[in-house]
Amino acid sequence: EADRQRAANEANEAAADEAVRVDRETREAAQEADRQRAATAPTATAEGRTNLTDFLGFSPFEHEIFAKSEFATTLGVSALHKWTEWAQQWQCVPDDAHTYPESPFNQHCAKLEEELPAWMARDPYVEALVSKRKAHLVDGLQLATALRGKRVFFNGDSIIEQLLRAWMCDLKRLTGREAVDMTPEDQLESKTFDAFVRSNGGADPTFIGSLQLDAAIKRAKAGQEGGGAGDAGSGSGPMSVFRMGDRIVSGWVQTGGALQMLPFLDVLVLHFGLHYHDEVTMRREYESIMPQLDAFAAQPGKAVMLLEVGEQHFASSTGRYEDVNPLIKGCNCAPHNADDSTAASGQLDRNKIIYEYLERYPNVKLIPFRQLTAPRHAMHMKSRCGNNVCDCTHWCHSTPLWRAVLGGMMDTLKGIEGFQWQ
Repeated sequence: EADRQRAANEANEAAADEAVRVDRETREAAQEADRQRAATAPTATAEGRTNLTDFLGFSPFEHEIFAKSEFATTLGVSALHKWTEWAQQWQCVPDDAHTYPESPFNQHCAKLEEELPAWMARDPYVEALVSKRKAHLVDGLQLATALRGKRVFFNGDSIIEQLLRAWMCDLKRLTGREAVDMTPEDQLESKTFDAFVRSNGGADPTFIGSLQLDAAIKRAKAGQEGGGAGDAGSGSGPMSVFRMGDRIVSGWVQTGGALQMLPFLDVLVLHFGLHYHDEVTMRREYESIMPQLDAFAAQPGKAVMLLEVGEQHFASSTGRYEDVNPLIKGCNCAPHNADDSTAASGQLDRNKIIYEYLERYPNVKLIPFRQLTAPRHAMHMKSRCGNNVCDCTHWCHSTPLWRAVLGGMMDTLKGIEGFQWQ
């Protein structure tokens, strides 16, 4: 009996070993097939994939050729084949960048690229809006082309950070090189634009990134000292981008940074909304800054854009975090009809307040976001990406989603004097 038992155990172990071997060989064969496909895929040319500043010197003809060759040179045959399978296999990719404000951009973008759908997945929600002509897509290079020679400033909560990082990673994908660098606070040097802005009243930037910042700083300092601002904002030269992380307007205004930095900027992209919890406070703070923003945006070649507050999808009548039903256990990001329920319940409608101020101050423009995010209850960090907190606010990475937001930015810029078009 003991011999029979040993024989049975040995047979089971042998079968298990064989299953492991077959699984390993299958995976290795699949990996080798992917390598072979990648080896035969079209490759980028040196002149077409150097860095963003090189691209910004392209002629209109070169730009057209570059755009047409985008998928052939960046995705390759293997990814193009998988593109056709999106309807059955689509899944978005974790974008937890807002939880790592000090992490280098190259690490963040590499993390997204490790997940194949990050750069190839088509987004059914966005495609539905595009087909109805309610949205259109603009890639990161197209927007950067319009912003040549501009100093672009982002401020707001973690949603604006997701937008900026998505743009920068799109640039990395399209150029093959880092578009910006991220520098931890303790490594900042006086030559960086970050330190320059803070020394003139700026408030606690979470990171600084740009293309050829030194040149931009020299121009800005020359302007500050009465020597002129050089060719900044002329539609040629490098684009400078940086961000501050104020969640509400008062965090920016109370330091004095808001007004002191305006003379050195060209484009402001702002998002203040999710961290307001009562109407009186939100109106008071918007009143404190909107007249100045409107006057700034009235100048030729200047722009101020407010990102519309996107939808949250917590388990409540409005989807808002504040209205979560305490009787619902666990974390569920659920659909809702926010427009109707918010109006009926008398709850704070942040976008309604923003719309009112935009009507009063028409030089400040809106970047559409609410309609893009309303149906995406299953695409939050917790719902699809996985997370250790209940997050029905931030979004899994979707290139089409953020390209639709960039499209909204482009629409605004097209109506402003002083921006270049190819």
